[in-house]
Amino acid sequence: MCDDSFNIGNVEVSLDSPLFVMAGPCVIESKAHCLEIASRLVDIGQRTGTGMIFKASFDKANRSSLQSFRGPGLEKGLEILAAVRRQTALAVMTDVHEPSQVDLVADVVDTCQGGGCRRCGRPLCRGSHRTGAGEIRCCVHHATGLARGACDSLQRNI
Repeated sequence: MCDDSFNIGNVEVSLDSPLFVMAGPCVIESKAHCLEIASRLVDIGQRTGTGMIFKASFDKANRSSLQSFRGPGLEKGLEILAAVRRQTALAVMTDVHEPSQVDLVADVVDTCQGGGCRRCGRPLCRGSHRTGAGEIRCCVHHATGLARGACDSLQRNI
């Protein structure tokens, strides 16, 4: 089943809904940094009437250098994302890298982004596309949009 619209937190997402923004640091550096950015997003959203979704990664697994900072990791990262959601009431989004992370992440965020490649995204979406009270949607990099056929095609390929 694929609806023409859905909500991420309190932000409606559809071809007909107003502009919304997903923004935040590429990777979680600290709680203070995330809360500062989230606070600015709240201010901008209120001034412009734009729906805001906070997005940050707890583990940037796709770094080009093994020495690059990847983030605080799953446990600490989810604590920070929970604080952002609790203290700002923003919808929160992060990415997942393994199916085993989905349930832990789903308890904290409003939506998740699957792997950056087709091979990675399929098993993640199998684990993260749930319905009902605990619904979490998985946005995959290779999805091309909200057009009616895009979701059906994605579901057939999972």
